[in-house]
Order: sequence, then C-alpha cells, then structure tokens
Amino acid sequence: MIYVYIAIPIISACIGWITNKIAIVNLFRPRGPINFLLFNAQGVIPRKRKEFTEKVAQVVDHYLVDSKKINSIASDVVTDKVRSEINEFIESCTKTYMSQYKILEPFSYRISSDIKSFMNSKIKAVTDRLVSGLAEEARKNLDVTEMVKENLDKIDIETIEIVITSVAHSELKHIEYMGAVIGFVVGVAQVILLLLLQ
Repeated sequence: MIYVYIAIPIISACIGWITNKIAIVNLFRPRGPINFLLFNAQGVIPRKRKEFTEKVAQVVDHYLVDSKKINSIASDVVTDKVRSEINEFIESCTKTYMSQYKILEPFSYRISSDIKSFMNSKIKAVTDRLVSGLAEEARKNLDVTEMVKENLDKIDIETIEIVITSVAHSELKHIEYMGAVIGFVVGVAQVILLLLLQ
C-alpha cells in the first residue's frame, strides 16, 4: 500500500507537468484549424492572430511612437543640414561677388560672417516651423497602426512561435515545472485525505 501512496504524488506531478506542456504547445499548434467531429482545434495565437496584430499595432502607435521626440530630432537634423548648405552658399556667393570688385575683396570675410550670423539666427525658427508642419502632415497621412499591422501580418506563424519561445523560454519552462509542483502538492493532499479516511 505504501507504494500507492508514493506513486500518487509522482503520477500527479507528471500529469501536472504534461498538462502544462500541452497547454504551452497549444498556444501555437495546430497552426491551421483541424475539425474533429464537432470540435474545431487550433492554436490560440494562430486563431487570435488578427486581434493580436491589431493590439500590438495600437500599442506601438499610442505608446512607442513619440511624435514630439521625432519632431525634435528631425528639426535638429534639418537645421544642421540647412545651416551647412546656407553657409556654403553664402561663402561661395560672397567670394564670387567680391572677386568682381577688388576694392571690396578685403571685406569679403567680414561680410560673409555677418550674413551667416544673421541667417543662422533665423534658421532654427524657420526649420522648427517647417518640420512641425511636415510632421503634422505626415502624422495625418501616415497610419502607424495600419503600417505595423501590415508588417506583422507578413510574418508567418512559425517565425512568431520561434520569437516568442526564444524570448520567453525560461518563463515557459517555469510554467511547465509549476505544473509538476502543483500536481505533486495535489497528489500529497490526496494521500493525506486517503489516510484520514481510512
């Protein structure tokens, strides 16, 4: 009889482990729907793929895409580029123009510097307005949610499974082992209950 009492928790632990293992596999498989009599079997993620992609796309759009930060970075990049181009243009123009009038040539550097200084002080405000307007226009015309959804839809289920299992490998193993632990505890409780009822 003692072997039965020892076997019950071990068998319960195995059942708990196998049940959780099957539940984890059932997240992804079967990938396509399988009809068996009145039942329709399909993995949770393949079956709920549409809702999954929509929710991920919404999260990316609402929480991960920071339009203010994008505007700030774009404004800095555009400002630097415009400033560089304008400075080169002013320098080139003043040299060309001054070279035609020998009397003004000694002042070319000073004139060029003054013009550049004036233009540079105005560039930031202009580029900020320009970038802000363009960003707002882009935001209206660019549907981030739809773009993310389209890209997620292109990824096949097998790749999604590989990504999720590689990222959450230890957590999924933990779920399997918890099934065994809970099964073992339930088995011990059954043995105690059997002993009390005798």
